[in-house]
This record gives sequence, C-alpha cells and structure tokens, in this order.
Amino acid sequence: MLTLDYAFNTLGLKTIIIRVLYDNEASIATGEKCGFKKIEGSDYEVMIEGKPRTVIFMQINRGI
Repeated sequence: MLTLDYAFNTLGLKTIIIRVLYDNEASIATGEKCGFKKIEGSDYEVMIEGKPRTVIFMQINRGI
C-alpha cells in the first residue's frame, strides 16, 4: 500500500499495471487485496525455462 501511495501521490501516476503468472495464486490474491483487477483478454504465453507459462495483467486506477 505504501508503494501505491508513493506511485499515485508522489509520482502522480493515474494507472498502475502489473504482470503476474496465471498460476501464482498468492501474487494474484495480494494484488486483489491492494485493489488490482484482472484485465480480461490480456493473457499471453511466455517461455520460462523452456516451458510455456501464461501471464495476466492486472491494473489499478487512482481513486478520485
């Protein structure tokens, strides 16, 4: 939450987007607790150590 506060209030960002591996439930849950929402249709595959892995994007917008 301190990082989000810094990004929005000090840096003046309006939107933050993060990438998370689809099967990393802990990271997804943490992102959701902080207010991030999954961006539907943003999934893509990458190769990590020779294996295909699905990555998703999550975003949060500055509160008004």
